[in-house]
Amino acid sequence: TRLLNWLPLRDQFLDELLRHDGLQEYLTLPYCDTYKNSQAIYRCTDCFLPKPQCQACIVTSHRLLPLHQIEGWTGNFWDKTSLHELGLQFYLGHSGDKCPGLTRSTKMTVFDISGVHTVSVVWCSCSAAERITDNFIQLLRARWFPATTKQPRTVFTFNCLNTFHLLTLHAKISLYDFYRSIISKTDNARVYKTIYRWNEISLISRQWRHLKMLKCTGRGHAPGGAATTEKGACAILCPACPQRDINLPKD
Repeated sequence: TRLLNWLPLRDQFLDELLRHDGLQEYLTLPYCDTYKNSQAIYRCTDCFLPKPQCQACIVTSHRLLPLHQIEGWTGNFWDKTSLHELGLQFYLGHSGDKCPGLTRSTKMTVFDISGVHTVSVVWCSCSAAERITDNFIQLLRARWFPATTKQPRTVFTFNCLNTFHLLTLHAKISLYDFYRSIISKTDNARVYKTIYRWNEISLISRQWRHLKMLKCTGRGHAPGGAATTEKGACAILCPACPQRDINLPKD
């Protein structure tokens, strides 16, 4: 009955979906509010109620949102582009601010539940006394899990890994299906070059599951570290089974 009640509104819903493929309320592209001579030809599909912006403004407003998906107006339709192509650089080590030292950038492939992204990452290069020396530590503090600890070029967001962890527990989804879904969400028509990172995600998903187990069982606070974990220390006691001094009477 609820579906039948919705059917008369079907065309209105379809029109609104198609509306997002055009300029919406604009008859022609608007000009930027900040730079009056620049046309606002870019929009973000992840921001709420996005307003078209010029290149400079959309890069500035996404300084801390490097994984948002950007589209550019070609004159006839919205075409896929990226913040990386528009010149965004993502700074590590200073809460998103530019490092005062000499900086160097690295082209990074980032796997997220929103898809696969290319991000230009700028490492912290402060003096040795102040710097986080290891690049993989800088990535972890940004909630990006590196595929390797030596010269990382591929990372997986914590959100991506945690989502797979929940899906494999509750929906019994395989890692391959999850991986292919992310690839398809990025480029379902296979227009662009396919990014192959199956070997990396196979390894990292196991590391993530192991680390979550250690964290949930309190091993991160062990004085001797995870290496001192005794056999069975990470096991969860069954609440229904009789356990001496827990759910059995003293007599």
